Amino acid sequence: MRIRGRKPEQAASLIRAISLWFQVINVAEKVQRIRRRRQYFREDSDKPQPGGIEDAFAELKAQGLGCEELCKLLGTLSIEPVLMAPPG
Repeated sequence: MRIRGRKPEQAASLIRAISLWFQVINVAEKVQRIRRRRQYFREDSDKPQPGGIEDAFAELKAQGLGCEELCKLLGTLSIEPVLMAPPG
């Protein structure tokens, strides 16, 4: 699907359609994450969800990382969004 060479009205419609598609996909992924998280807490609410931020902090604490070291580590992070097409 190419926008180049299309009339401006067609290109604008195509861009809106693609944008809407990605919005729908993002909402679906968010709903799925919420479902998985709720299911996890129904089954085992005493432990942090594997792969979650609480789990990562618990693992770092278990490895002996203190609060000051954690703050220093967090200060070195560079988090950047990455846009990817959905698989399929």
